[in-house]
Amino acid sequence: MSDEKLRELERDWRETGSLEGEVTLLRERLRVGDLETTQLERAAILNHYAALRLQQRAEDWPGSQAASLERFNEVLSWGAEAMGRAVVAVAHKVAPYIRQLDGSLPEEAARLLSLADIYLSAESERGNAARSALALESDRFAPSIYSLHASAKVASAARLYACAARACFDWQIDSRAEAGRGVFRWASRVGTQIAWRAVRADLVPWLLGTADPLRARVQAVRARRSERSTRTSPAE
Repeated sequence: MSDEKLRELERDWRETGSLEGEVTLLRERLRVGDLETTQLERAAILNHYAALRLQQRAEDWPGSQAASLERFNEVLSWGAEAMGRAVVAVAHKVAPYIRQLDGSLPEEAARLLSLADIYLSAESERGNAARSALALESDRFAPSIYSLHASAKVASAARLYACAARACFDWQIDSRAEAGRGVFRWASRVGTQIAWRAVRADLVPWLLGTADPLRARVQAVRARRSERSTRTSPAE
């Protein structure tokens, strides 16, 4: 009966998209043990409205670079995958704004973020391939692009993308954390709230188990590539 009720509540929420519907669904999931309190608390930290309502908390967006980095340190404590998802979400969101300030983005830097997306999409065989591909990619372009302290001649968006990739792929957790902080430092040029809204959009569905925006993004990219390949293939 509980499963049937959950399915009905989820169907109603997805059809209406209402806040009250999601609050009701999350409350029932908590009651039957389908959702852990920790998941709800983390969603509330990211200012998810339904979670805030259930936790009886108010919105709290980081208003400065220091506050943003403090919030990032909290996300970092949730594990490497959560951190990686947060930084690539921010990089995807703010890089277009930074490119407007600093010019074009080197193709290699964009390739790094694409590899990070694939690795984080939780497909282990593709993840391992992505890690190997990253090593080859990073060997091919100037160390300054892949450095947190890149030359001023390298566009900020490229450094931001490189930091995001390091946060996913570096073997040392301290280096990964510092690379993640680098992403949020660059993002503060655009706006801390813009960055954290991107984190909310990507992480909350994954945290609550309702969707996986990152995996959907990877699948959409693959579908577009497949479509282009089909259009360009010679007819038999």
